[in-house]
Amino acid sequence: MTEGSSPGKGLLASMRGFAGTLTEIAQTRLAILASDLEEQGASFTRIAIYAAIGAASLFCALVMAIVFVIVASGEHRLVALAILFALFFAVALWSLAMLKRHVAGRPRLLAATLAELEKDKSALSGRHEANR
Repeated sequence: MTEGSSPGKGLLASMRGFAGTLTEIAQTRLAILASDLEEQGASFTRIAIYAAIGAASLFCALVMAIVFVIVASGEHRLVALAILFALFFAVALWSLAMLKRHVAGRPRLLAATLAELEKDKSALSGRHEANR
């Protein structure tokens, strides 16, 4: 046996290669996880913005409705208040519709990460070769 082909060094090199491969797999999965979390954070921010716009518009519409009832004596003021009320109410409805559409269309939490882990599970169980 030569010095370079001893079983101990070959096993050690194989274990190092295996550890390197596991590290690369873990790094890839963590990158996918980070991407999923970043996407969910952006989605949550959009949801919060739509909800805040909707709540503020509904509040303004409520205030305008109260003022509309209180100052029912002036004809021009009533028209102005009615227009403002309708505008704020329309913005609130639009915001709530956008919020509903965004919530319904967003992807499942960590969907890409879970899909990659399922692929890994299939590959490790031997089903990967059968699907090819």
